[in-house]
Amino acid sequence: MVYLDENKAVCRILDQHPNTTQKRLSFLVSPTLTAKEFIQQVSTQYSYEKFDLVLEYNKINLNEHLDEKLTNLGIELKKRNIINLNPPNSSIKSTTVSTTIIKSHTIVPKTDDIQPKMIGNDAEMTEKQQNVKQGIAIETEISSDDDLALGASASPTENTSNSPPALPALFDSPANVSSSIYDKPTSSTGTFRRCNDFSSSKASSSYVGLVNQAMTCYLNSLLQALFMTPEFRNALYNWEFDGTGESKSIPFQLQKLFANLQTSNKVAVETTDLTKSFGWDSTEAWHQHDIQELCRVMFDALEQKFKNTKQADLINNLYEGKMIDYVKCLECETEKSREDTFLDIPLPVRPFGSTNAYESVEEALKAFVQPETLDGNNQYFCEKCNKKCDAHKGLKFKKFPYILTLHLKRFDFDYQTLHRIKLNDKVTFPQQINLNGFVESKGNSSMDQTAAANANVTVPKPNIDIVSIGSVESAVKSDDCSTTDSVLDEEASQYNQNFKSTSHNGTSEPQDDDEGIDMSVNGDCKSLMSTSTSIDSSNATGPYFYELFAIMIHSGSASGGHYYAYIKDFESGNWYSFNDQTVSSITQEDISRSFGGSGAFKSYYSGFSSSTNAYMLMYRQQDPARNCHVIKEENFPPHIKKLIEKIKNSEETDRLKRERESEMLKLKIYFKNPLTRIKTDAKVFAISDSTLKEVVEDAYSRLKLKSIAPIERCRLVAYDNPSDSIERSFEGMEDEKIGDIMYKLQNRLELIVEVRDENTEFEVYHVGGITTKVYQIHLDGPSIDIDGPFEVRAYEQKPVSEFKLAITKKLNLQKNKMLLATKRYGEKASVLNDDATVSSQLIYGGTKVFMTLDIECDEEKFKTAVEDMDNIVTLYFALPNSKKETLEKLSIPSYEPPSSLTSSGIDTVDSVAFNIPCSSECNSEDSSLSDSDRTLVDDSNLSAMQVSPSLPTSSRHFMSDPNGNDDTAYFFKATLPNHSSSTHSNGSIDSGNENDDDTSDASCESQKILKVLADRRMSVNKLKIKLQPYVKIPMEYFKIFHVFAAQTENECTQLSASLNTAFKDEERLVIELGRALRKGEFKVKLYYLNVAEMTDIEKLPLICEYILRESAEVGQTKREILAHIRGLDSKYEKLTFEKTRLRKKSWKSPAQIFTDDQKFGDDIILTVSASPDIIIQELPNEEANLYDADGEPVNDETKSLFVRQFYPSKLELAKWDEIMIGKFTELKSILSKISGIDAENIQYTKLTRSFVNTSVMQIDGLPWYEKQATMEDNHTLSGAPDGSVYLYKDKTEPLKRLTTEERLEISKKENAITSTTSTYSPRRERGLKIYLDSPKKQDDS
Repeated sequence: MVYLDENKAVCRILDQHPNTTQKRLSFLVSPTLTAKEFIQQVSTQYSYEKFDLVLEYNKINLNEHLDEKLTNLGIELKKRNIINLNPPNSSIKSTTVSTTIIKSHTIVPKTDDIQPKMIGNDAEMTEKQQNVKQGIAIETEISSDDDLALGASASPTENTSNSPPALPALFDSPANVSSSIYDKPTSSTGTFRRCNDFSSSKASSSYVGLVNQAMTCYLNSLLQALFMTPEFRNALYNWEFDGTGESKSIPFQLQKLFANLQTSNKVAVETTDLTKSFGWDSTEAWHQHDIQELCRVMFDALEQKFKNTKQADLINNLYEGKMIDYVKCLECETEKSREDTFLDIPLPVRPFGSTNAYESVEEALKAFVQPETLDGNNQYFCEKCNKKCDAHKGLKFKKFPYILTLHLKRFDFDYQTLHRIKLNDKVTFPQQINLNGFVESKGNSSMDQTAAANANVTVPKPNIDIVSIGSVESAVKSDDCSTTDSVLDEEASQYNQNFKSTSHNGTSEPQDDDEGIDMSVNGDCKSLMSTSTSIDSSNATGPYFYELFAIMIHSGSASGGHYYAYIKDFESGNWYSFNDQTVSSITQEDISRSFGGSGAFKSYYSGFSSSTNAYMLMYRQQDPARNCHVIKEENFPPHIKKLIEKIKNSEETDRLKRERESEMLKLKIYFKNPLTRIKTDAKVFAISDSTLKEVVEDAYSRLKLKSIAPIERCRLVAYDNPSDSIERSFEGMEDEKIGDIMYKLQNRLELIVEVRDENTEFEVYHVGGITTKVYQIHLDGPSIDIDGPFEVRAYEQKPVSEFKLAITKKLNLQKNKMLLATKRYGEKASVLNDDATVSSQLIYGGTKVFMTLDIECDEEKFKTAVEDMDNIVTLYFALPNSKKETLEKLSIPSYEPPSSLTSSGIDTVDSVAFNIPCSSECNSEDSSLSDSDRTLVDDSNLSAMQVSPSLPTSSRHFMSDPNGNDDTAYFFKATLPNHSSSTHSNGSIDSGNENDDDTSDASCESQKILKVLADRRMSVNKLKIKLQPYVKIPMEYFKIFHVFAAQTENECTQLSASLNTAFKDEERLVIELGRALRKGEFKVKLYYLNVAEMTDIEKLPLICEYILRESAEVGQTKREILAHIRGLDSKYEKLTFEKTRLRKKSWKSPAQIFTDDQKFGDDIILTVSASPDIIIQELPNEEANLYDADGEPVNDETKSLFVRQFYPSKLELAKWDEIMIGKFTELKSILSKISGIDAENIQYTKLTRSFVNTSVMQIDGLPWYEKQATMEDNHTLSGAPDGSVYLYKDKTEPLKRLTTEERLEISKKENAITSTTSTYSPRRERGLKIYLDSPKKQDDS
């Protein structure tokens, strides 16, 4: 959203050119700008030679009025002005004037022409530069299509705020500018800023980033390194896809990704299609893996996929080297050896057992080939000497690969702390390295000799131009390397003094080699740019001269972190940082920081040190015969050109789909029931042009408020959820646009629905108000009484007298003469001064204010009462069903007060309880029970238990605990349940009982809410004693539960704790029937499942809570459950033992089926923390429990699948079916049998994520399969657990094409059905796998 300045206007440019990649841009401009200046600004953002700018609403062509100001042409302040960017001479009403664009000079000057001057502080900036800097705070009005495509980044230092990224460093502009109207304007009055800086255009580096799916930074880094390897990219482009299994072809998806990276205009592209071809589901994105591990696994997968193609030896030709594993007898000099191949060289950072690291890569290489001496007890048996002899065992290189990959083994295990650790030691590496000294010439093969002949040239020392290492240094740095450690600063500074910049006059000859820093000469391993330390290879001749081109960097610790890459562009010699979405140029300092060491940067990871350093290096052999550049777009093979055209068409389709969605606002709207105190919320999607009134209607429907109050008595107000306070109301703004209203709000405020009583008016909430809690104290009775709290709005700068008027109006009092007082912690109560301001009396949001109308009383008496009542806490209890028949059924005794306590002696007050409907899971009158009747009936001695101590008759009384050692008098007041029929007079706010389409089932028994005012110093045990008359059962048979988010509950078990420590003020609690569990008992929730009636597999109705016994057989438990639930609801009376089964409920869905002969605790694990919820499933017939779909008897290998037919022509799903498949059951045949579709036309897919998150609009895009599948030959089907979900369809049925309106309507319906909150549970680390089809099965389910 663009935040409009009062003196600015937003001009939204809509590009009308066909096949444009940048459809919409928004500019924040000054209205005093002329049309000529504005056209100049627009021209810098497009590459068209000619265009016309035409205002949408009056059809004025700006090209015809170059000297007119924008305001004179119809541009309005603080509004979004639509301007069409048309091709020249397009058919519009106004006669257009085509103007040829003369492109302006380069925006960022070349380093050849100007020495870059960084702007260091605000004082050095010009007025224009100050304006640009201030413009950074402006937010994007409309996210570009590519922004919408970007996923989350796993970078630990990535800025996840919504503010735009910082601009690159500003440089002085060239003095010479063209006079064309399309040149860059120089007038400061025309300063503007493109509102979507992070847009769909590429970064200045011209390279495209990769979207991080969640934790796939390791994948992104490797992919960018492979993409920047010309030989690999060109070979991949030359491979031609045969068209079979597109979604599962790894080479094709990699080819498509590379083509997208080379040609896309986006900031970043997705990798999801590639990871799907790996066989990964969405959960794989949440697993961190090692980049070196991925490199090996991916190369193995590509080798398998490239078999029998021209690229069959691609990996070996580029990455495979050879080494000799040998043992040499030191007496007879006999050597035994074996040749091995390698794809990378793992180099230890430290010698084994040492705390000192190798100083350089060359030193680590030497140590790698240093032989181990076998002596003493470890001598080698020499066959020639026929005895044990001392020997050397080691490795030596025979042939280095064309692309050399060095893996620095920075992760280790500390046997003292028993933790994985990361070695952050400094290990330098050169940008050029001569490895010929590591290979004996006599060991070279004929191939090596040929390569040596071709490459036997002296590697020239490149001229060193620090400025030309990158283009212009980007001000946007990558991760931790954006800051400089003092040690590295000193080293880098020292290094810079050793080299002199060579100025370019434009006549120097082009360099054949790396234009970067020559690190291979004149130095040792301790210098910044190292050379080999002990092996003198600088003068060795041969083919193995290498130049560094990729550095994989790990930032973090052994317990987690982030990968990104520094990669060199071979054509320009420039280095870039590829950090997920961000691609930026870097300098030599950034490279030197990746060495590691004492200058490593600490990150936020706790427990262990973490740092940023190089983890994997890639070198390319300097071989003129093999070195090449990447294929340019114009030279692409025909099949790649077709692929790019297909990608562009797909992107255009996606862009059009998102066009309307990007205009929508996502609003979170709350509602707090004033009677039940339950706060709910709903997500409402609204077009920014919708009126406030329309949003109220949508929220009213989404929150199901029809049973609460008519819509005429509801409104939306600005709300701050963390502080639970209302900020302002919107009087007279019902017809204003919601986008404009939300723009005016500060601090990202949300909205809440407020409901008023009939015959009352809404209160006007001005900005700056606070909400206070007002309690009314009655002093005129025989004992002090209190009511409240009442929420009353006050204004800090207003006098207390006005606050009194607000209280009078809020409480509908007949008189406004009153006393107000507050009590601050550690101080005595004080009466408020009418003439003082509210803030001067230290009244803030949430402050307790005590009021009395008994002004005739002694003021000291009032202050004493305030000091006592300041300890009052307000609690709301949801009472259980305690009807006589229910208690008798469960053998729970009713509460009977002692004979000395009559009904009138109980604390009765003039107030009512509020009835509310049960939740959607309430299906029977005893749904509040936490235990089953079976466990309670077993306790024959329970009926003999004595009731709690007697209750005194006054509302303020002495109460003794069970031990009789506390006689403290505590205040207690409760609202009694209203035993009469629940009726509401006209105009009152209903608590939600009314049965309509938006409420719970009519058969659901209503709950009662009991409001309690009690002294916070009272114990929980005393509170339970006081609650007995209202719950109507002895305190031993009910428990108090806290209610948390997502309706989770936690029992309050500390009966000796005070209310002050056990509960929060105004907390909502639940009272449930139940008792403590005995040894070997476990409480679970029991759900009901009937597939024929099921509408949502993740929303099964809850029957009740049940107690399972250890060692009880499933069959016997099922009989007891059936006996129990038949008495709960008549619909369960028809259930029989033969037509039901028990199964596990896993998370939200049905899972493992329990067989009757299994035992709980033995075959089925029961623990206090992980007892499974269970499902009683009603079956259509007895055979369903006995036979699978083929008529074979059910056995341990039989699986249960839930299947559902998808109708593409209607975008609808059929009812659910359950099928039981055996080891040899053919899936498509069974689906054909139940649907009537020919088996050859059936396609199926397995849902690998939560079904509620799969929109019907996305189902057709899932991977569909049509090969025959049985558990015998399909690993996905055989590995599928009970309860797996499969969709199937008729492949001949055409897909329905949706209009934008239909798409929005479907989205609204799905949003109304599924308002769930996703949670992430970290899982144990698992090995990285890429799943391939075996030759015999080319398709997987």
